Amino acid sequence: MNMQDIGLRISELRKQRDMTQLELADKMGVSYQAVSSWERGSTMPDISRLPEISQILEVSIDQLLGNGAQTEIVKNILNQQTDVYTDESKPQIQDIAEIAHMLKPSQIDQLVERADPKGISIGELVGFAPFISKEALSQLAMKAEDAGDISGLCSIAPFLDRKTLDRIAMNVYNIGDIGNLCSLAPFLSKEVLNELALKINEIEGIGALSGIAPFISKKTLGQLAMKAIDSGDIHELYGIAPFLDKELLSELILKASAGN
Repeated sequence: MNMQDIGLRISELRKQRDMTQLELADKMGVSYQAVSSWERGSTMPDISRLPEISQILEVSIDQLLGNGAQTEIVKNILNQQTDVYTDESKPQIQDIAEIAHMLKPSQIDQLVERADPKGISIGELVGFAPFISKEALSQLAMKAEDAGDISGLCSIAPFLDRKTLDRIAMNVYNIGDIGNLCSLAPFLSKEVLNELALKINEIEGIGALSGIAPFISKKTLGQLAMKAIDSGDIHELYGIAPFLDKELLSELILKASAGN
């Protein structure tokens, strides 16, 4: 459901009835700037105003919005029939996402509860995130994450609850994709970051922690640094040195010097 297409349709229907933008605005009780914005495709009318626009322009909702699954969703909402979906006929997440900018968060949440999340990827939730509640978005993200699709995770991280993001982040590392952890780190809990740090250190060494070092607890970072010194891996500490306590750093330098 393209805003530009709908705006053009409103413009053409208005002109067919020899009506100015101001006249349409007066009939609806809105400013002519609002009508102009609709027709340019910059904004969309509130979903509750669609029946009124249709009546004034003497067309059906289908003629105004175009045929398709997204229009059916809008019509069901206008008729207060968000419960019409069955297991055999569920709204698709992609269709809900396309019209999310027109809906209230509560309406989106109700549709998401009835939707078929099969095949949804986190990347497809990016444009959806600002319009949906944190709880509903987290529910979708968890289902997408179960399919192993983590594209776009960093883009929706600010909109997810921390518990969900923590779980996804652990799986991100488990499936071998740690490139996103640096961007995700500000949104993760300290507990999960510490756990991830231990795993990464065990497999890749302390040098791999430089990107997330500012977010790891100083205690955990210090313990790993001491372990690196004991193992003779002092060169691995260069990337995390700025994030260590000064006293600990001095102790590590002395210990490394004594070892040499």
